[in-house]
Amino acid sequence: YVLTTNEFVYRMSNQSMQYAPETKVIYGELPRNDVLFSGRGRELEKLVEGSYDKVVMWAPTLREVKKGNRSDSSREYPFGISVVYREEEMEQLNEFLRQKEILLLLKIHPNQKKNYRDREYSNIRYLDAKAIKKVHAYKLLTQMDAMISDYSSIVYDYMLLDRPIAWALDDMEEYQLPFLMENPLEYMPGEKLYCFQDLLRFLEQVKRGEDPYRQERALIAARCNAPMEGKGCEHIAQFLGL
Repeated sequence: YVLTTNEFVYRMSNQSMQYAPETKVIYGELPRNDVLFSGRGRELEKLVEGSYDKVVMWAPTLREVKKGNRSDSSREYPFGISVVYREEEMEQLNEFLRQKEILLLLKIHPNQKKNYRDREYSNIRYLDAKAIKKVHAYKLLTQMDAMISDYSSIVYDYMLLDRPIAWALDDMEEYQLPFLMENPLEYMPGEKLYCFQDLLRFLEQVKRGEDPYRQERALIAARCNAPMEGKGCEHIAQFLGL
């Protein structure tokens, strides 16, 4: 059996997963997303102290695995993220965040090779595999005011919360995994970040509570997700006769 949200997503995933012909498909809500409908969590307090006006998660996709020779990009990422490559930019970003009272969480992919510098900043915190074990990762999403990602599927789960998303795309030409969509930009309803100033502009929008892509995002969210009631676990339990 394969559990997926709808026929469109099944066709997309089948291109890469190549399911067996005898595969049976169950369409419906993904159980992991039930927690997104259970109210705002308190996971952030387990990770950081203090209060912030806004909290943004940056969740980059996997670029280079811890073990093996797989590398999904030909570019180097000194801070584990794209767009920001120089120490002066990280310092400027942190100062911008401090002035705006924004906390930026860098949630590094759990299989990402530790080939980046994760020094401490006042308003930028790294969440590696060890740190994320302290919390319920999806419950933590309920406390995020916005998300930055790139080519990760986490954005389609986060869309269920109906909050701003930005895509960091400055390394799109170097990213080596094939995209499943003919035009992936059509499935990225939000700001596109190609340079450092684009990043600051998006964070300023978040600070002001602006969300210019809300209608466009709702259309993509509906296309990539099942109608959500927060009962994915219940439906699977019923299917299994539990």
